[in-house]
Amino acid sequence: MSFSSNITRFFGNSRSEHSSKNPYRPANPSNDTRTLSHTLPPLPDYAKAEGLGIPEQDLPRKPANVSVVAVMGPTGSGKSTLISKLAGRPVQVGHGLKSCTQHVDEFPCIIAGRQVILVDTPGFNDTFLSDTDVLTILVDWLKESDKDKEWQFSGIIYLHSIQEPRMYGPSLENLRMFRRLCGTDNLKNVILTTTKWGITPEQDALAREEELCSNDEFWGLMIKAKSLVRRFDDTQASASSLVEEVLRTGSESFTPQIQHEIDEGKTLLQTEAGAYLNQALLKQEKKYQDEVKALKEEQERALKEHDVVMQDALIRQQTRIETALEKKQEEQRRLHQAEVGALKSQQLTYKSEVDILKKKIADLHKTMETRNGEYTNRQTFWHSSWKCLICKTKTWDGGLWTCPKCGFKQRLAEWEP
Repeated sequence: MSFSSNITRFFGNSRSEHSSKNPYRPANPSNDTRTLSHTLPPLPDYAKAEGLGIPEQDLPRKPANVSVVAVMGPTGSGKSTLISKLAGRPVQVGHGLKSCTQHVDEFPCIIAGRQVILVDTPGFNDTFLSDTDVLTILVDWLKESDKDKEWQFSGIIYLHSIQEPRMYGPSLENLRMFRRLCGTDNLKNVILTTTKWGITPEQDALAREEELCSNDEFWGLMIKAKSLVRRFDDTQASASSLVEEVLRTGSESFTPQIQHEIDEGKTLLQTEAGAYLNQALLKQEKKYQDEVKALKEEQERALKEHDVVMQDALIRQQTRIETALEKKQEEQRRLHQAEVGALKSQQLTYKSEVDILKKKIADLHKTMETRNGEYTNRQTFWHSSWKCLICKTKTWDGGLWTCPKCGFKQRLAEWEP
């Protein structure tokens, strides 16, 4: 289902479907025994069929723009958990090292009386998807959603698990990629949110939060660019508060930097995020190649020393690294293949535009030929229709003129029909 049909199907047509009485409000809300702070009313038939939930607030009776709030962050940071608190329908939540979100999911709901689409996105360094796949999925979703003018991008909630003892490689790479996707000018629309406080010792969590906020390599520069820092305590009230703050701070819609770049005609590899990913892949390949080279040298030494156990261990380690190297090389090939496909598509577009311009030029030439022919006919007619009053020399001069043959000055000429 497309983005626009999802919006229309969930929210309906506010001009015709929203009457003065809300059909989705429970007849007796006091009998509702659920513990959520937003009472979930009975679902309409189509919502039951698709598993959609609708929070308590009345649907707006006047047309309103749909606000989109993206939830982003590394794998395991709690994106699906946060969305599940507000979505009103089940969201698969991972509790191990494997990720659950492998594509972009949209969850319509009502927050603070406003129509909102919560967007669950896969994180970079995903368990099943390569970084190239994740970037491609995000760009494809942005292209598709950009076709729908009913919504506006209000903000982004970026999650980071405070349980992590430090900002290590994958999390740091995810953050760097996010900054390039979003763009510096849009960081004021971002809320940097730490998660998993309940399962992390308080002193450790506070120290890690301080490091995140004070280090420019982590969140420091983003905070200076007016990003906000908040905590998610794994409750619905906390999730609702985060989204409401995004709606307040992101009063003006914005467009992520990568979407601007795509709209300008850049290919994925030409965008800042794509170029960064390409460089990261090249560095990773170089690192693996150096490790394989070092392992081979160690194997030669072990062979000379007749150390069979060490040889076996080194061979197994080399096999693992070579497998990882092949994956990175394949990922880079796919990134460049996408670049080639985009360039071919651009070439076809340019060829079509050139053909249109050629046709316009040909039409202009025909028009000019027609007009030149008409002008020549008028000249011929004028020249053959007037003559000097004295010597009868034909002319197309008018007004006060001198006959070039007899030299007689005259204002008029004799008309010869």
